[in-house]
This record gives sequence, C-alpha cells and structure tokens, in this order.
Amino acid sequence: MRVLRELNIKIHDAVVDRGFVCKVFKFQTPNGWTLGTSRTGDQGHPEEFCVATSRHAIQQCLAEAIPKEVIQYAEVKLVLVEHGKKPVVVLADGAEHRADLVIGADGVRSAVKSGVFDAEDAKLYAPVYSYVCSGLGYLMEINLPRRGSCGVGGFLQTQLPEHLLREQSMTFTFGRSGSFGYAPVNSHSGDQLLWWSSYESEAPPRKREIDPNHIRRMLQARHQGWWDPLITTVLYNAKVDTVWPTWTLPDLPYWGRDGCVLVGDAAHALNPASGQGVSQALEDAATLPLLLAGYLRQNTTDPERAIALSIKGFYEIRKDRVKGFAETAKKVGSPKVRPSFIAQLGLYILMWAVTHLSWFGKLAFGDLLKIYSWRASAEVERKLAEKPNMD
Repeated sequence: MRVLRELNIKIHDAVVDRGFVCKVFKFQTPNGWTLGTSRTGDQGHPEEFCVATSRHAIQQCLAEAIPKEVIQYAEVKLVLVEHGKKPVVVLADGAEHRADLVIGADGVRSAVKSGVFDAEDAKLYAPVYSYVCSGLGYLMEINLPRRGSCGVGGFLQTQLPEHLLREQSMTFTFGRSGSFGYAPVNSHSGDQLLWWSSYESEAPPRKREIDPNHIRRMLQARHQGWWDPLITTVLYNAKVDTVWPTWTLPDLPYWGRDGCVLVGDAAHALNPASGQGVSQALEDAATLPLLLAGYLRQNTTDPERAIALSIKGFYEIRKDRVKGFAETAKKVGSPKVRPSFIAQLGLYILMWAVTHLSWFGKLAFGDLLKIYSWRASAEVERKLAEKPNMD
C-alpha cells in the first residue's frame, strides 16, 4: 500500500475502495479459543494499513490507470540472451523483437527465466512444490518429512457478523487437519466473504484429475465440527472447483544479466504464509525504475552500462529483504496432516507468545516486524551513492 500511495494516490485509493481495510489479525483454534490478536500496519504512521483484496482487483486498478493503447498483448515463447548483445524476445507466432531491456514479470514458471539461465542451471532453479514445517519445528530445527501445501478458496455471498466490519479484523484458525482464514471482501459491504483453506499434500494435484465434488468433500472433512459458524457456512455453500498448489523458488544467484531481468514471482516466488507475494512484487516494481533512472542520469552516454548496473544493483538491494520474508514464512509454519498433540500444542504456544509477548515476537520474527521501515527510494539513493562495481 505504501508503494501504491507513493506511485499514484488514485491507484492506492482504488485498491482501498475495492478491498477490505484490515487493522486486526485474529488467531484462534477450531474449538473457538482465541490464541491472540495483532494490529496490522505501522502504529507510528496511522496512514499505513493492510488491505485484503484479490490479485485480480489489484491488476484491474493498475490497468485502469494506464491508457489502453499502451498495453499490447502477445504470447512470449522465450527470450534469447547472449553476452555482449541486446536480448531478443521470441513470440509464439515466430516474430522476434530486439530490446534494450526485458523485464520478466511472468510468474513462477517464467518463460523469460529461460534466457537468464542456461538449461542446466534452469533445472536447479525450477519451481519447488513448497513445504513449510510448523513454526515450533522450524525454530527447533526438527527434521520432518517433506510434503507440499495446497490451498482452495474463493468468495461467498453471505451475511457477515457485524463485528467483522466494526473490528476490521481478519480471522485465522489453525487445526490439526489444516488452516482456515476469512475476511470481508470489502469495507463497504456486509454480505461478501473472502475465504481460503490450506492443507498438506504429498503431491500437487493434476488439473485434469480435479473433481469439484471431491474437493468439496475433502474441504468439509478437514474442517467438519470446527466451532466457527462462518466456516460451517462456507463448507456447505461455497463452490470450489480449483486447487492451488504452493510453488516457490530456490534462492537464485542473480536475477538478471545482459539486458534481461526478473521481478516478482519470476525471481522470488514466496510461500503464501509470508503474506508478501504481491507486496514484494510491487516493491520490485518501485525499485527497478528508480535505480535505472538514476544510473541513466549518471551514464548519459552509455545506456547499456546504466542497464547493466541497474540489473546488478537491483538484485543487491532486494535479495536480502526477500530472503528474510522467505525465512519468516518458514517460522510462521503451514498446516500438517494430523500432527502430534505436542506439535499442535507447540504451535498454539508459539502463536500465543508472539501475540502477547512483544520481546518474543521481535526475537522470533524480527524480519516481519521490520516491514514498515523499508523505502525503495532510500535504498536506491544509497546504492547510487556507491562507487559502481561490475565484478
């Protein structure tokens, strides 16, 4: 939200208008016990707050701010990157376009990434069906069997409890068979719910084998008997026809070269437990242009050098911050299939401690608590002040 506000206040306000302004996270158990609550946003800056919304809504708000004739659509087959030459974008129809700079913002299965890395390296940095152990297990460095996580979710037309809008809260429930979360779709309507459920699975489902009736039965089985009336309403009224496996990326040694650079999920797909996928993509989008503009001013007669410095500097500015969120996601944890009573109790104790003991939260999730102190403009200014080094 900070990036959008600094970029264009109209875009920021449009996202706020279409989303749900969330100021409280509430954590609870399936039987209704409240583990704790936490305030969102930076308490020292009341203009900063979290907004729960869909990626589609954000995409619409961004697209509406750009003249329609600026956006052109074509299917990219691959990008050819060769040292000492400008990159070439190859389209599905065979057309080739040479560019000064190619920015790959094309997701976890990026086609642009095939140009940044050779075939052997591309295998090493392929998407990984994500596994995150429970928070207590991660902190204690317990080795557990590797499994991945999947999610289902959507929107449901139903009357919401008045307190959700009044408290501006998002609710998370953690149980032995998975987790469940929900929030109002927007701050103006009391009859639309945004919800999601995540669980562990040994292998990602194949789309052609997905049976909507089976998905619904499994959803009901995972959360049957959970106390929250809204969860029960979702179980028996929501339409579910898609399962979303969680794919992440291993740490990449660099995000670009020779006029081609990756941003967002193409460079650093994060586990949803981080809550930072879209946010970190937007921070990328704020950082790279500022850095490029600065280096172009410093290298007015050598734009290719400015581009090379920007690609290198962009990675140096962003890599540690993104890695910090990836590590935090591991500590937050993900649902396990029938964890032991001790493991589940440990997770509950962890959540209670984080929400009730400020010193423990800072100790366990220091990176998470530093979200609000980061500024793209300040980081870029520091980088531009350094002596350029292309080694």
